[in-house]
Amino acid sequence: MVDTLIHGGEVVTAQGRSHADVAITDGTVDSVGRDLSGVDADERIDASGRLVLPGVVDPHVHVEWPDWGYESGARHGGRAAAAGGVTTAINFIVGPPGELRREYEAFREAMETHFLSDFSFHIGIFTMNQVRQAPDFATEEGITSFKLFLPYRGEEVVEPLVGIDDGIVYKLLEEVAAIDEEYGARVLVHPENVEPAFKIKDELRGADREAESAAIWAEARPDFLEVDAINRLMLFADETGCPTHFVHMSSEKGIRTFQRNQHHTDAEVTAEIQVQHLTEDARDHGILGKMNPPLRTSAEHDALWDGIREGDLLFVNADHAPCASEHKPNIWEATPGLPGLQTWFPLYLTTVLDEEHISLPKLVETTSYNAAAHYGLTPRKGGLWTGADADVVVVDPEERRTVRAAETHDQSDFNPWEGQDLVFPELTMARGDVIYRDGTVTGEEGRAEFLARPDP
Repeated sequence: MVDTLIHGGEVVTAQGRSHADVAITDGTVDSVGRDLSGVDADERIDASGRLVLPGVVDPHVHVEWPDWGYESGARHGGRAAAAGGVTTAINFIVGPPGELRREYEAFREAMETHFLSDFSFHIGIFTMNQVRQAPDFATEEGITSFKLFLPYRGEEVVEPLVGIDDGIVYKLLEEVAAIDEEYGARVLVHPENVEPAFKIKDELRGADREAESAAIWAEARPDFLEVDAINRLMLFADETGCPTHFVHMSSEKGIRTFQRNQHHTDAEVTAEIQVQHLTEDARDHGILGKMNPPLRTSAEHDALWDGIREGDLLFVNADHAPCASEHKPNIWEATPGLPGLQTWFPLYLTTVLDEEHISLPKLVETTSYNAAAHYGLTPRKGGLWTGADADVVVVDPEERRTVRAAETHDQSDFNPWEGQDLVFPELTMARGDVIYRDGTVTGEEGRAEFLARPDP
């Protein structure tokens, strides 16, 4: 006797695809087999004609950005995640000097109270005091990934936060490299050298150029700034031996630089990409499309898809940062960030189904398995093997639904993919509980679990 049997579908994991049934007991996968129809189950879910996938692991989320607060972010983000097939999310904690521990406790409480699926955290580092706190967060809390917002200096700094410099960058890599290997600690880097961008932006603003398109923001932050930062951080990683992960790679120059240096760096160096850098052209988006690094053009797409196929870009996400139109008065003062928690996986899945850039197992590898393995969440997350958490997404590949910002669950009042017809989940299950079914969020607040990596 099992709790739930998902039968009749095609199961797709990072390891392959086959017609099989999934039996679930006590929130975990009991078994996966070709014909489990004879198994007694309290609930039977008919997945005929559907794809049955592991739940999405999204390791790059800012539910509270830019000013929504933790409670609103957790509540809205939890519902958006459920509707978008995300069953595990890793959010960023960003705290002013002296308040990092307090911010962590407040954010964790809000997520445990309001989010609908499991979660963990990365920690943003800006000061030497925060650098020194990194080992304690790893060994006491199971938070083992630390983010360097490399462009956060000069005019980009917003109080009460403070800017960073390369001394902070180097010392964090040194500190994290010294954490015992069993914790799998690593540093995440936003790779852009922002200082030349300040001067380029000033020139563009003074040239009386048309400034209603996201394309001008790409001019203000050109791709060579990504290259420069990758080169520098590869050197720092090599010198310190610190595992270093580059987030939101956005350009052909950037991925080629990463690939070239990866083979000459003794440290473990890895990278990820956001779905919008695979699918979008800045010239098709207005002020609302401002983000960092910027949307670029379709000329970058082939090289970035190659990076996924070759395994150099380990996973895909959206850098969910749910700005509203009120946060974007013009291209120069607009807050960077796009909503995407509910729509990025449907966009990626639909693009793969329609354009066949990669196989479906590769899609699962880059949306579930790789991120779970990278951040120490396997064997609980990332697949449908026996004993894994029963995090499952069921989709009908033939059924499309039109994106409408008014129907999404995040705080934003716009969506970059408004009007597009995408393949959305029919059902999202987290630890055996159905949290989304047929257009309705069914999960109850208070069910989320914090995931220590590893459990201290």
